[in-house]
Amino acid sequence: MILFWMAAAFVLTQSYRSVLLSMLIPIRYEPAIDTMAGADASGQPIYMVKGSAPLALLRMDRRPHHRNVAQRAKVFSRAAEFPEDILNE
Repeated sequence: MILFWMAAAFVLTQSYRSVLLSMLIPIRYEPAIDTMAGADASGQPIYMVKGSAPLALLRMDRRPHHRNVAQRAKVFSRAAEFPEDILNE
C-alpha cells in the first residue's frame, strides 16, 4: 500500500513539474490580425516605408477598411530607421 502512495505521489509530482502545470494556466492571446478589416478594427497604426509600392497601393485603394488603415499609416523614410513609437512601447 505504501508503494502505491509513493508511486502516486511521484506521478503527481512529475505531472505538476511538466505538462499539468502548463495546462492549468490559461494563456490569453490577442486575436490575430489577418485581414484589412481586422487591421482597421484593431486601431493600430501600420508602419510603411516612404515611396514603397505597398504604401502607394494602400493609398490608392478606395475600400473603406483600406482607406482607414492608410490614414493611420506611419511613414518613415528608410527601412533601417525605426519610428520612435516602436522604440518607446
